[in-house]
Amino acid sequence: MSENVDGEQERWTVTNRTLDLLQHTSSSVAVHLEQVEGWLKMASVPGEPDFWRVDVVAGPIGGLADSWGRLTLLARVTDSQSEVAPALEEVMDTLVSLLSRLLSGDAGEDEVGTLEQLAARMRTVYQQAVLDHLPH
Repeated sequence: MSENVDGEQERWTVTNRTLDLLQHTSSSVAVHLEQVEGWLKMASVPGEPDFWRVDVVAGPIGGLADSWGRLTLLARVTDSQSEVAPALEEVMDTLVSLLSRLLSGDAGEDEVGTLEQLAARMRTVYQQAVLDHLPH
């Protein structure tokens, strides 16, 4: 009987630890999306030098790329991958395009608007892939 109690305790501990890990990963996505929002707010500060534009674009690209990876992982865990895969693929394709333009020196005026749209898309994916599936 003691083995049964120990086994149940271990399963309970593993389950709770797994849920903690999922919550932490979910929280990391939320933090990155907040950081992206902060970068994009700073993009509207007038009179910033040109090198600031690189930071304003590169910061959100990195934050969204990290969120993309974590959301891809969580979508598999929550069995929502088929639901969100097209949006995730579109986001990554656009991030690759933006970064390629930035690295080639072909930065324009539309990056911030594009990143704002991607951040909004990622928030929707976050809701669908994570928040709608995590136990409360």
